[in-house]
Amino acid sequence: SNLPLGEKIRRYEDLRDKLQSEESRRSANRDIAVLYEQAGKVALQKGNLIGAESYFKEAVRLDPENSAYYTDLGDLYTGSVNRTFNVIQRSELLHSGAKAWANAARYELDATRREQYGRTAVQAALLFAAGVQTEEQREQARELLVAVRPYAPMNGAEIQQVDQMLDRLRGWN
Repeated sequence: SNLPLGEKIRRYEDLRDKLQSEESRRSANRDIAVLYEQAGKVALQKGNLIGAESYFKEAVRLDPENSAYYTDLGDLYTGSVNRTFNVIQRSELLHSGAKAWANAARYELDATRREQYGRTAVQAALLFAAGVQTEEQREQARELLVAVRPYAPMNGAEIQQVDQMLDRLRGWN
């Protein structure tokens, strides 16, 4: 139908709320998540990054095992890193991006894409770790690297890079 996206979302949510079975509600949530992703992409095209982020997060909330919504967030965060010169903002974007890409890898069924997402998660985490300036950030970097390490391709250089960075962070004071 030619309804505006917001209206379409509201109607789907009203229908979902009337459903009895848990499985029907889960299925409805997956359909609604697709609409939120579309809304996020529209917001992104209009340059509304904050709106896009909240729509993509809502898609994740409704369908948390769909890797596509994490890639939307990952693209948003890591794509924004080079648009800001604010060190704190860059750092936050890298941190959020690494987490989003790790989740994308976690839920992706296709092996090639899973490896690509894992590699992207590791790269963002390494960039975050390279910029740490405080004890709190050092701890965040350590946790982040440990979290993304399982998604690093087993035969790639990434695991070694993660381990080297973890060693560096341990010796940092």
